[in-house]
Amino acid sequence: MGLKIKKSHLENGGWILYNPDNFDLHTHCRHKRVALVIKRNVEKRIVPKSTDKRMLYSHIRVTRDKKYIKAIMDKIEQG
Repeated sequence: MGLKIKKSHLENGGWILYNPDNFDLHTHCRHKRVALVIKRNVEKRIVPKSTDKRMLYSHIRVTRDKKYIKAIMDKIEQG
């Protein structure tokens, strides 16, 4: 898949994680380390341990893999 990270020009200190083939699949992150974690998780199809809904929805915004999206949605519903 090959997601990319770039500095946002809109937010002070913000980062954008995006799919270079389709920029519609992107999300904004406040910290680079969060963007790196999301990038690694999505590329390796890892369901995160975190229950933070903002972070989980960011995982969904950068992928079209239906099985991975379902796994993340199940994690969100669990709590």
